[in-house]
Amino acid sequence: IETISREKLEILYYEVMSTIERVFSFGSSASNMVSLGCIPHIVHLLKTCDCLDLKEQCNYVLGDIAEELVSFRDLILDEDVLPTILKQLEQNSNSITFMRSVSSCLLNLTKGKPCVSLNHAKMVMSALHILLFADDDQILCDACWALEKIMFFQDEGISLFIESGFITRIIPFLRSKSNSIVTPVLRIFAIISSGNDMETEYMLNAGLLREMPTLINSPRISIRKDALLTIANILGGDTQIKHVIDAGLVPLIIDSAKSNEIQIKSEAFISIMNICYCNDEESVKYLIGQGAI
Repeated sequence: IETISREKLEILYYEVMSTIERVFSFGSSASNMVSLGCIPHIVHLLKTCDCLDLKEQCNYVLGDIAEELVSFRDLILDEDVLPTILKQLEQNSNSITFMRSVSSCLLNLTKGKPCVSLNHAKMVMSALHILLFADDDQILCDACWALEKIMFFQDEGISLFIESGFITRIIPFLRSKSNSIVTPVLRIFAIISSGNDMETEYMLNAGLLREMPTLINSPRISIRKDALLTIANILGGDTQIKHVIDAGLVPLIIDSAKSNEIQIKSEAFISIMNICYCNDEESVKYLIGQGAI
């Protein structure tokens, strides 16, 4: 800790931070370091050092500490670290390794309940305007999960997402070959579909349902389940049922109801049930005509 407190010894600082990162990688707790008052020193180092490699290590260490306990996360946020991270990200958006360290840190800073404050969430969203346009799967994965955490934990999460305009950026991610990217993006749409009709309509107008056939037929069970969950949520509103029918998804829902996987079967039956509850005779007739009975 005394070593971290000394200034202008950046090579030594880098070795110290790298050692701390390696210690955390073996599952050691950050409690002792936090109790010794390391967080203000690491944040100060991040703010004042010139070495980009050292900044990266600071981001990783702060992220590791934040991930351990919500109270540790809040101690880091209380040091006003987010404006520094955002500024440095803007200055170094051409460095993939630095952006990876930022995306990892921000993901861990968005985890846990109670959720981060609305102000902190907005600052993270500002960083995501850069990270979500990176050409790197690791960065995109972390950025999408950070967005999912904000939307899941933050009461204003869906509103922040709509205001951000991210929807046209992330819908194509559903076609990614990386399941680690598809999964958080699909979770984001499951969250939106659980909102009000206006929020769901916004999502549908962006073309979400065009991506659903591939997702429903995914070999990955968790993706199929989340896709069907999203559709079941959409069908919870009477005004959206026609969208699902017009997209040709009902036959796929019925096929999914025949699955041996309980989670998939359950979400499919909820979708069928929601159509039956809609009090629209034509929709129910269509459902029967597709062999639902």
